[in-house]
Amino acid sequence: MVAALWQHDGFVLEFQGDSVIGIWPPGFSGPDHAQKAVAAARTVAAALSRQPQGKDPVQAGMGLHTGQAFVCTFSAASGKLQEVGAFGQAMNIAARLSALAEPGQILVTQAICDAAGRQPDDMRDVTLKGIDAPVRITALA
Repeated sequence: MVAALWQHDGFVLEFQGDSVIGIWPPGFSGPDHAQKAVAAARTVAAALSRQPQGKDPVQAGMGLHTGQAFVCTFSAASGKLQEVGAFGQAMNIAARLSALAEPGQILVTQAICDAAGRQPDDMRDVTLKGIDAPVRITALA
């Protein structure tokens, strides 16, 4: 997963439980950050589905969203522990979407589709925990 994110100009923000959180800040990843995120997700999905004969593929759901997020460094009061974090509604939407995704599925929001220049005709509205308004999503084919 890490190699796929790097290959597509993404950054590993965090490993959390059984998830990997990647980000594509436009200032670093470029104006085509959404296309790069989609390409990375497809690369990861393909890699996870390939397993040696007789072994089940790793089934992981993925969610992609783009929007305003606050990426910053923070540290403990002693200053000895420093970390990079990302916060905001966009991060919450991506996390909820990832939790909603079925194994092997890549769910993307209308915002990703717009930013990546895609106009799928099978968009649907979903209600995500902690998000006030419905979010338009689709599954990548």
